[in-house]
Amino acid sequence: MSLEALLTRLRCPGTAAAVPSKGAAPVGAPTGETPETSDNPAGVTAQPAPALGCTHETPVTPPSSRPDAVSDALFDPDRGCWPASGAMNTGEIDAMIGRIEQFTEQGLASDEAEQLADRLVVRDREQDDRRSCFECAHLMGSRAVRRCSNCRTAGIALRRSDARIGRDFGLLLQRCDGFADPSSQQEGETP
Repeated sequence: MSLEALLTRLRCPGTAAAVPSKGAAPVGAPTGETPETSDNPAGVTAQPAPALGCTHETPVTPPSSRPDAVSDALFDPDRGCWPASGAMNTGEIDAMIGRIEQFTEQGLASDEAEQLADRLVVRDREQDDRRSCFECAHLMGSRAVRRCSNCRTAGIALRRSDARIGRDFGLLLQRCDGFADPSSQQEGETP
């Protein structure tokens, strides 16, 4: 097969770059048949393939009115998560992991920490304003003895020495006047 014949077969009909074979009608000739070339046996002809968007006259496809919104929706890892379903979204998972780490550092067993963090996810979804002592900056001590350093405001005790917080009490979700978010405490400040 000659180079001209190969180029003719590869190019779409009607393009200016098509190179006709020697002695043949131009590619895409109105005869409706492929011109005979040295590659075709005598008497063998075929219908040309319709030009489907491969010519220089093909109009440019208009851009989508919101391509970024569509691609964001298709590739959003949270598209099937809360609030569309009960599955946790990325933000909730990150918050839960942080809470589990915080609660285990405070002396909770890993299963207790996970249960509390899971309850807090539900609390956040329901926009409940109750808090756990384990979320508070005023919770002091270790697993053996935990105390509230803001016991008067919290209404737990009059003296710090009497402000022991038991494990079960600390796990309760409650409204507390003495609650302080640890992230709102400034460095070096003691609660």
